[in-house]
Amino acid sequence: MRKILTLLLCALALPVFADDDEQQGGMVLRMDTVKVTDSKLVIAAQSRPAAQEFIDYICDQTRQVIMDAAQESKRFNITDMEAAARMDEEMRSERALDLSEEERQRLMHDNAVKMLASDWLLEVDITQCQLTPKAGGKAYTAILRISIVTKDRKDPNIRIIDTHRFVTDVSKQAPKLRREDAVAQSLEDMKAEFVYHFANHFSIYAKGNGFEGEDLKITAGSNYGVTKGTKFQIFHMAFNEADKTIIETPVGMCEAKQVADNSSICKITKGSNEVFTCLEKGGWIRVKSILKEK
Repeated sequence: MRKILTLLLCALALPVFADDDEQQGGMVLRMDTVKVTDSKLVIAAQSRPAAQEFIDYICDQTRQVIMDAAQESKRFNITDMEAAARMDEEMRSERALDLSEEERQRLMHDNAVKMLASDWLLEVDITQCQLTPKAGGKAYTAILRISIVTKDRKDPNIRIIDTHRFVTDVSKQAPKLRREDAVAQSLEDMKAEFVYHFANHFSIYAKGNGFEGEDLKITAGSNYGVTKGTKFQIFHMAFNEADKTIIETPVGMCEAKQVADNSSICKITKGSNEVFTCLEKGGWIRVKSILKEK
């Protein structure tokens, strides 16, 4: 724990942003909190350890299913606070002990970025878990009501950028012998909705990675959902030393014309002069896909 705290303090001394990773493709989404606020379960857990264990199970399963869905949506790189434990384990490994001081510092910084740097925070609230006995009380179905709130970590006020509520489709539920299995089935049935939500409510983000002739190269390809013809808005990003914030300025538009797994070449369709000259001011280029109207 002391080593984790030391690394955290070192990381906090740096201007750590998700953009520190030069090969970063999508935005970094961090699972911040997953909690159950169903009053019946919360009250039961105050006097029954088994009820608390059931709540813990619901949270763990919900966290995993939503993280998997976010990954499958091809919109994000996913992290969570469990990264702290992985970070500590890696720093204690034999490989880390054999590194030079400079290499150890770089590894520590890279791990800090993975753990602390994120663009968006995800908060999940399971507001209801309704278990319905079936087959004379020998089996159960589970109806879940889940609220997902996404926040902008880089905003000074950590503003909410999206809130969405989900509920289990009752018609898909088959009775299960164990309560845990009923919850797992309910979450699995909701997973497609989670994937659709992330894929259709969040843009693809990528960094500019240089130019090829008059075209812009970006760090996202088919693995992040980019297809030929995907349209992007281009931004110049700059770090403001005065107040330690990032200034985002729109400078143009582009369209993907060649798409590989993890990169694309885009034709600049608007603002080519601004795009080519903006880096003279320092900073970097970021692109954001334009969502299709539903």
